[in-house]
Amino acid sequence: MARIDNQGKIRGSVGNYSYRVVGDKNLLQSKPGKVKQTANTKESASEFGLASTSAKVIRSCLYALIQGRHDGGMINRLQQTVYHAIKTGTGTRGNRTLYDGDLSKLLGFEFNNRSPLSEVLKIKPSAVMDGSGRILVTIPSFKTRRDMKMPSRANGCYLRVVVTALNFSSAYFQYTGHQQLNIQASSVHEEQTLTFDQEIPQGCVVLISMSLHFYTPQTLVGEIVLNSDELNPVSLIGIFKTDAENGSHDDVTYMPEVERYPMTAYFGNDILRDQQRARDLHPPEAAETVNEGIVFPGSGKSLL
Repeated sequence: MARIDNQGKIRGSVGNYSYRVVGDKNLLQSKPGKVKQTANTKESASEFGLASTSAKVIRSCLYALIQGRHDGGMINRLQQTVYHAIKTGTGTRGNRTLYDGDLSKLLGFEFNNRSPLSEVLKIKPSAVMDGSGRILVTIPSFKTRRDMKMPSRANGCYLRVVVTALNFSSAYFQYTGHQQLNIQASSVHEEQTLTFDQEIPQGCVVLISMSLHFYTPQTLVGEIVLNSDELNPVSLIGIFKTDAENGSHDDVTYMPEVERYPMTAYFGNDILRDQQRARDLHPPEAAETVNEGIVFPGSGKSLL
C-alpha cells in the first residue's frame, strides 16, 4: 500500500510498482520479477564464484610481493583471467577447479598495469619445469642503464623470484623456493639460470612470480624501499601443475620441512560440494531420443 507523507511525497507500493523518495524527487519503479535459475545458470554462477575465491587465494599468497601496490582494476582482471582459465580447461562444469584449467591464460599476468614488469625490465625471463620437477628460471643478459627503468633516486633493486605451490583440493599453499639478486644501478649482468630443486607436492598449481624492489641507502635504517602504487612490478613468469598420484589431485606428498599455510580465503571446495549435492537431489533428466519421428524420454524405443 502506498501513502502520502507530510511533504506530499508518495511512498510504498501499488501493484507491481513502488514509490520511493531520492532527495527532492519522487521516483516510481517497477518491482523486480522473480528469476528462475536453471541448473546451467546455477553452475555458471558457482563457477564464477569458484574463480573469485581462487583469485583471492593467489592475491593472498603473493601479498608479500604485491603489498597492496597494484592498479585499481587488478582484482577484477585477475578474477576474470582465472575464470577464463577454469572455463576453457578440462573437466565438466561444476567439477573442475583451477588445477583443471588452461593455466596458460595466467602466464604473464601483471599485478600492476602502471608499472608492468615487461616494461620496467626490458628483457624476457623464462621459466620451465624439467622432467625431474625442478624449476629453472633463465634471466637473459642485460645492462641496468639500458634495460631497466630504475628510479633516479635508486641505488639498486632486488630482483626476487618466488615459487609457490597451491593445492586447491586440500586447501593449502606453501612457498617451495625463493631466490634474490641484488641489481646495482650501473651494472652489467650475464645470462644466468636460477635452479629451484626443492620438492613440490603432487596435485598442485605452481606459480613462478618475479618482482622488482627498488631501494636507496639510508644511514639509520640501512635501506629505504622506493616502491609505490605507481611503481611495483610483479608478474607471473611461469605457471605449471604437478602430476597427481593415481590420477587424483587429492593425493599429495607431505613435506614436513616446508610449512603449509591454510587457504583461509578459499571456499571452492564448499562450492563444489554444494553443486554435487544439488545434482544428487535433482539429477538431470534422461536425454530425449528421436525414433522415426516419435520422441521418447530416454528409452529410444519405438511404438511403431
